[in-house]
Amino acid sequence: MTAFVTPFLESFASAGLSVQLCILVGLVVVVRTAKEILESIYVYFLRPAKDLKKLGEWALVTGATDGIGKAYVYALAKRGISVVMVSRTESKLQALKEEMEEKKYDGVSFKYVVVDYSNFDETVRNHLYNETKDLDIGVLVNNVGMSYRYPRYFHELKSEEVDQLTELNISSTTWMTKLYV
Repeated sequence: MTAFVTPFLESFASAGLSVQLCILVGLVVVVRTAKEILESIYVYFLRPAKDLKKLGEWALVTGATDGIGKAYVYALAKRGISVVMVSRTESKLQALKEEMEEKKYDGVSFKYVVVDYSNFDETVRNHLYNETKDLDIGVLVNNVGMSYRYPRYFHELKSEEVDQLTELNISSTTWMTKLYV
């Protein structure tokens, strides 16, 4: 090791001040970049997952019957968290509940509540709350949402479509957060 370091130190000592400063700045940049890379590797790949059960025994997932919502139901069940599945189609909710119960996750329960978020008024909110008020819900996955039927510029949307988007994507998410957080 000293065979490598000694010539470097001799060259560094004989270099001019401006070269020494450039070398030091370069070393600082390399060390800082290496530190950030190592931290990112730890955070995204090596750090143990948080124990979500410490937050509560149950999770509530909106838009649970398809796509990302369904993936959340599976992921939470694998981590041992019971799941309340919320969606607008009862047949899909029933099928998903049966599918999840067949998998026999240890100590995990499944419940569903039918809610149409396009009409998430006080009556519907109270119904959902009453169906879940006795559960220890610690995780809320606000996944319900919609977009336009086909790509368009926002200014081309009709007022009714903007109202639907706002009600479903913003108001329902805000109300769910108020109810469960």
